[in-house]
Amino acid sequence: MKTNFEIKAVQLDLARQMESMNFIFQFIDFIAEKDYNTLFLYLEWRVRTKTFDIGAKDGYSPEQIKKIVKYAETRGIDIIPGLASIGHAELLLQNKKFQHLCELRGDRIGRFWGSPKMEFCPSLPETREFLEAYFCEVAELFPSKYLHIGGDESFNIGYCDLCAEKAKTYEGEQALYGDHIQFCYSVVTGKLGKRMMMWDDMIELYPDVFKKFPRDIIMVNWQYQMNAVQWKGHFTNLDFRDQMSYYEKEGFDYVIAPADYHWSNIETLTASTQGRKCMGGILTTWEKKDRLMQKYFPIIAATGALWSDDAEGSSEMILHSAMSNLFGTEDEIFLHAIEQYLEFYGKGRKIGPQTMTLHPFDGPDWEHMRSLRTIAGILLKYQDQFAGTFAGMIVDDIVADLLMQEAAGRLQIASYKMLNGQETESFDEIAADIAAVWEHNIAACKQIRTARDAAFFRSLQEDFLKYIADFEEKMETCGRVDVLYVLPDLYEAERITIRLKAGGKWVDVAAGVFKHKDQAMYSVTYFIPKNIAPSEIEIFAEGYGGQGIAYVTVKTDKGTYVPKGVLSVTGEVWRADHMLAADCTFAFLGFQKTLDAFHDRTKAYLKSSVKLLLEKQK
Repeated sequence: MKTNFEIKAVQLDLARQMESMNFIFQFIDFIAEKDYNTLFLYLEWRVRTKTFDIGAKDGYSPEQIKKIVKYAETRGIDIIPGLASIGHAELLLQNKKFQHLCELRGDRIGRFWGSPKMEFCPSLPETREFLEAYFCEVAELFPSKYLHIGGDESFNIGYCDLCAEKAKTYEGEQALYGDHIQFCYSVVTGKLGKRMMMWDDMIELYPDVFKKFPRDIIMVNWQYQMNAVQWKGHFTNLDFRDQMSYYEKEGFDYVIAPADYHWSNIETLTASTQGRKCMGGILTTWEKKDRLMQKYFPIIAATGALWSDDAEGSSEMILHSAMSNLFGTEDEIFLHAIEQYLEFYGKGRKIGPQTMTLHPFDGPDWEHMRSLRTIAGILLKYQDQFAGTFAGMIVDDIVADLLMQEAAGRLQIASYKMLNGQETESFDEIAADIAAVWEHNIAACKQIRTARDAAFFRSLQEDFLKYIADFEEKMETCGRVDVLYVLPDLYEAERITIRLKAGGKWVDVAAGVFKHKDQAMYSVTYFIPKNIAPSEIEIFAEGYGGQGIAYVTVKTDKGTYVPKGVLSVTGEVWRADHMLAADCTFAFLGFQKTLDAFHDRTKAYLKSSVKLLLEKQK
């Protein structure tokens, strides 16, 4: 597979997890050896300047940046800085000194019900003054002809008093975003003489303004699904779009940006560039604060080989050769185990309360859990062979990840069985295995990162064990509400609130967004007081899009209660009566077209509800 990419980049997400200078130097060595020519440093606000200094513990000084750039030059690596220009400003805006620049100033509520200090106010002159000063200071440290301004996931535009006046119409809201990006362009290209890069996801929400952008802006198209042949939108009903054709038609240069979640994502997105005028690729490596980077080195090496000017043969041949070179072995069993692992990053399980209370309708994924166990068993037999080597460090981190994912899978299965009244594996045994893996992770973290990072790893371990203990206790002491949800496109973010009426009083059950990352039909269990006899249940939905609900049941020590009739409906509700049948037909609260709720805030703020009469099963 020949790509002819001009930019062959891999990202370090230093905004979410700072790495030591030694690690960054070693990482540069690694990617230089793996045929990359660019390091994309995703920094946001980590560079300490006169305009904004995040502090020595949380940022990099100009001297440190200069050392990184100088070292990269000796290895033939260009460094592109990744900043933030409107969204993802939380590292800065959490500082009281700069909160006056925030769009959600004070107690304003944004699109997703909270007040996150994440977006700049694009209407304040002070915002532009600050960004121009910071961009100029950072750009001076990086000789690269490129500068990435972010621009992604900027959902809370048009909420402050200044912006709300301009955003009375959707066209006005679009203009707020577009004018701000045009300002960034005037600084990056007009003043600094660099080519501006930006993430392209907001094109789905503000398509009109993109048509007005200068054509020398480089669009960075990120797609993270396993199979990127059928491209999907990011926020709007997974709408099907061919961004590469659009950019070529409109005259934009673009690069692809797959993620380190799945090898198949990288391979299929790269294959989609064949016969096109793609400028290059950036392999993104997001959010490593709660994990170490070593396990990702194989997929980074494989992507470098795939994008290399010397790449020959099929993608499978390239992958196999890259793994053989990385680990210095031709052992087919070992290499196939590593290659299979490269599909599992994206299915990594973070243990939290919903690990045990949110399950696919058909139950947990036994096959995946057993595959993890098999791969871990194979790689454990090779650990001694690689001990004390760079490859051994990678294998150790992969094995630890496999064992953690496998334990999380066991936990999901055990909780699912317990919820369904079946005999389960001991939670104590699972907790002990999870604790053992975390002890390994903490020890590795102490060697690779700082004491502060190791303390954070310790806090994660304690939280995980607490979640398990809390679930077991609630199963013994509480009643429960089980809701069967249906969400066909997986991307909506409807806020659900549930309450029960018992003894003439309403009892709050739950509030939040409840989604499964890759299943359209899933059940969620909520714990309630055990000694109540509910007569009604009411479910509210509001926000971005909608939520399908098929069925609910309530179980307490008084009995099991199921829907008998629809008492009332408010807002936008489709087929509330479908919630009365114990099957997979579903009601839908809200709007199935998420873009409608984005364009029209009255729809996003509309609270839809269904109130059901409950009866006790005989």
